[in-house]
Amino acid sequence: MRRILALLFAGLPTGLVSADPTLYPQAADYTHLHWAEGFPGSVEGAPWRRVVETGRYAFVLDTDTLRIPHFGAWQNQLNYAEAAKRSTTDWSALPPAELELTLTADGKTYRCTAGGPWTTHGGPRLIESGRFVQRTDVTDLVFTDGEGNRANLEARFESAAWPDRLGLILAARAGAKAITPGEESFGFAGGGFGLDG
Repeated sequence: MRRILALLFAGLPTGLVSADPTLYPQAADYTHLHWAEGFPGSVEGAPWRRVVETGRYAFVLDTDTLRIPHFGAWQNQLNYAEAAKRSTTDWSALPPAELELTLTADGKTYRCTAGGPWTTHGGPRLIESGRFVQRTDVTDLVFTDGEGNRANLEARFESAAWPDRLGLILAARAGAKAITPGEESFGFAGGGFGLDG
């Protein structure tokens, strides 16, 4: 058996696999995710500010208002372990960024005015977290028009952060319609019949 393995390894071509050092993870290739002053569901009075820090930028999202109080690139020489000890003064000096989430339906423009509150299955959620990616979202977004009327829709705002880029995704669909008595269609596909008891 040893002879067969030795022959197999001897027959492998050498030099075909060359590793390019620029493709290896660099010291700045990491992501960290935390709440600005601890998790607000456990720490009384803590703001609902979710912080993503990488070796290249920081992104802070207020999940109550869906505003970005701090966002920007930074150059730092901290590695993954050292960055976990970084203080809030590092990212709190970054400027705010403008984020406007709007939808147009039936000729009316609606603007996102709030994120959903934290519950067991809704509001600010953690989808995936690791050294190289932080994926989170906020569900049950509130959209209102200029007169304060709330739009009937289901919406969520997702962020996916990698060490060198940030993706922001708004997903929305029509909300549930009330069931009316008679032959009026309801639901997404239509064709239903409503009974009012």
